[in-house]
Amino acid sequence: MAACELVDARLEATAYGEQQDLGACVALAEQANTVAPSSSSAGTLVGALLHRAAQRLGATQPGFAELWQRHQRWQSSSALFAIAAGADAKARSAIAADPDVQRAVGISVTKAKAIPGAVSAAMWALAAAVDAAAGQVLAEGIRHDDFAAADLDLDVALSPMSPSVAVEAYFHHRLLGDEVPSAGGDRRVRRPGRATAVRSQPLSAPSPPLPAAAGRLTFRLPSRLETTACCW
Repeated sequence: MAACELVDARLEATAYGEQQDLGACVALAEQANTVAPSSSSAGTLVGALLHRAAQRLGATQPGFAELWQRHQRWQSSSALFAIAAGADAKARSAIAADPDVQRAVGISVTKAKAIPGAVSAAMWALAAAVDAAAGQVLAEGIRHDDFAAADLDLDVALSPMSPSVAVEAYFHHRLLGDEVPSAGGDRRVRRPGRATAVRSQPLSAPSPPLPAAAGRLTFRLPSRLETTACCW
């Protein structure tokens, strides 16, 4: 646990400009996951691998480097990789070929098989972009995880302007093929064998005034509704 917390802290520090030995972070995360394997330690290892991959890819993919540097403070590594892979074919090829990304996806598949739904929709989007079979495994677990779906609905209702919630909700809706919530309305969650109406806040809630230096990412949702994630 302490080793994972140390790795997580070092990875977070990179978002604020601190240089870290990412190879050492990966090695420590590997050791922690070997000594005391768990969903948490596997997640830390995946994060370390994706950070090291981001450092490597940033040297050859300027667009990815800009995305990573601008938004890593407020967004997960898997989400940024998924956004990059979905937006540019050249970046997607480079991401799919990276050994650390491949390993991170493989660990996530193993994790999902042991604990269905234990991975995020953003990780599903990344996996689906680089390995269709892996994406299918993750998708099946997420589709049947009612607890995770309810938890995300609560996040959207309580924190509709959270950038990380907005992006995770986007990928979750895309995975399920849902209709995106309309203003004040219900959406129908379609899962095998049943349909459940879920009350949810609209993802297009008005943005508060932004500082001049704030960054923005605008995501087009399946219903052509847009939500803007704001970076403070």
